[in-house]
Amino acid sequence: MQITQQHTYPQSIIIAGGKGSRFGKLSAKKPKHTLPVVGTPLIDYHVDLLGEQRPTRFAYSEHNREFLDDYFKKFAGLISSGLLIPHLDTAMKGPIYPLVELLTDRPSTGNVVGIAGDMFGHVDVDDVLEFHNRKGRPMTLVAVRTYPTMSACVFDVDEDDGLRAIHRNVGISLEDDLINLGVYVADSDLLTKLATDLDSYKEDSVFTTLAEQDSLSVYVLDGRAVNINTPYNLLCANLGELERLCDYTGELPDHVKFDSDSASLLLQGSNIDPSTKLKRTVIGRNASGAKNGSIENSVVMDDVELGERVDIEYCILQNNASIPPESTIRSSIVYSDGTIEPMVIPHKPWWFKWFKILIITTIGNRLILEL
Repeated sequence: MQITQQHTYPQSIIIAGGKGSRFGKLSAKKPKHTLPVVGTPLIDYHVDLLGEQRPTRFAYSEHNREFLDDYFKKFAGLISSGLLIPHLDTAMKGPIYPLVELLTDRPSTGNVVGIAGDMFGHVDVDDVLEFHNRKGRPMTLVAVRTYPTMSACVFDVDEDDGLRAIHRNVGISLEDDLINLGVYVADSDLLTKLATDLDSYKEDSVFTTLAEQDSLSVYVLDGRAVNINTPYNLLCANLGELERLCDYTGELPDHVKFDSDSASLLLQGSNIDPSTKLKRTVIGRNASGAKNGSIENSVVMDDVELGERVDIEYCILQNNASIPPESTIRSSIVYSDGTIEPMVIPHKPWWFKWFKILIITTIGNRLILEL
């Protein structure tokens, strides 16, 4: 298929600025934006998601520069065609700043779509754009009732989908909290509302300023999505995508095989022993072993070797990790060097209450039948 460019200036932006310090060794050698969800690096989903809004500027910060400069080679065709434009952002004053910077740089009018590099979710960009144009405010953000998140920004929305107020949770977000997913639409009127230049720009006041002027609409995404800013959220993104693909009626990606008996996804080249008990797990490429073992609700990345009779639940196993025989590991991250760290799981998994209802209903029905 011939790649063509319809616009001279970027129509969208991917914002990859964070260090990912809460991931520890998971992001020691590569940015959190390239951590895998069902075997595909996170930012690859974003490049595809913005396929109709190209050219796309890819804004990244200095501390991600060495890795991403090399990573961009996989997008050589898009870059040479001017459809993907790497942009080293030396200021990066916050996740909204590169969007404001792009609006300042563009002489053209019209909307810009922005995606934060740690967002994962299936967003209908055309529907968000239609919502933005219908509401008529200079900026729209996508919010979601997401997996439990520490220190999340929670939005209070009025009856006309306008942002009324914002507060940051001291602890863990609640089930009904609306949290910023990191997907934005904005037009040049945003610059007028903010009334600031790039040198004076302060990220902390943006949402409050727009709320006071009734200048920010909130599109509520109906579905599970997450900002991947902790290992637990990475686990949630993988298991959430696993569930989506299990229910998917279309054709699965070429690199994924679904095992219906275990409700698990096995990536191309995986070689887990047939005796292994799998349940709700993503198995990476060339992962092998685990004879007579058990792996549940976990993410096993590429090239992991598992010994016999391992017992693993709610874990992330990093690329090239080696698990000794008869290991029992719960709610942990196992790094490539063999180090094991506990993984904080804020709440019971989101599906737990539905499982509990199912069990209670089943027991209740049995009691009724016995009576």
